[in-house]
Amino acid sequence: MSVLKKSALIGTPGLIANYANISRDVNLVPENVRNRQLSYGTSLILSSGAGDISNIVFTLTGNFNGHLITEQIIIRLGEGAVSSTYFYDNILSLTASADSAEPLFLQVGDKLVVVFDSYNSSNANNINYNKIDIMAKSIEAFAGWGRALENDGNPAGYFVYGLSIDRPNTIPISYVVPTMIEDGVGYPSNPYLTFINNIEDNITQNDIQNGYFVNTIYPYKSIIVYISGVIQTSSFIEIRQS
Repeated sequence: MSVLKKSALIGTPGLIANYANISRDVNLVPENVRNRQLSYGTSLILSSGAGDISNIVFTLTGNFNGHLITEQIIIRLGEGAVSSTYFYDNILSLTASADSAEPLFLQVGDKLVVVFDSYNSSNANNINYNKIDIMAKSIEAFAGWGRALENDGNPAGYFVYGLSIDRPNTIPISYVVPTMIEDGVGYPSNPYLTFINNIEDNITQNDIQNGYFVNTIYPYKSIIVYISGVIQTSSFIEIRQS
């Protein structure tokens, strides 16, 4: 049996909306953005101009995989930009606790996750799902993202995790960002995650253009593909199971 998760566009970072001033308790998300699919799970970024809006609490509400998420964000003086705690696949509202004449910018971040839950298929006991194939590919030639690690050994772009327990309904960014130790070797930030691809193997631009491929050996309830540092193009993730 084969289960296919359709390929879909991964959105590049970009501005969703900017505001010349902020009104208290008004939904700042434009109507044409509400309920629009941003990509799979996407981080969001709030940033301000040079002024001080550290006295304002922003309440962000959206969905991830059908589950409602609400979090509060404060842009402290000197921070400039603050990333959301969670991944979202759409954003419903953004409200402020006070008025301000300072500008505000809302944009898609550079961190993404794709999730595939094998236990949502007809084989609920997950016994026969001993192989899951993951392919990542850039749609445009000579563009896209690559490299697993930066030159300083910090996480850069593309990691595949397996999860043997039920994954959380919502995924905080800290859940999937790899942790690095001094010798450059990484380990998952959550003890329930298992690396499927080799964290030390750079994924080159050529790999992405040709279609980077990873497959599992052991059965997993969920697969999480984490991507950061997206560069200038849309790409897709395809996950197959047999």
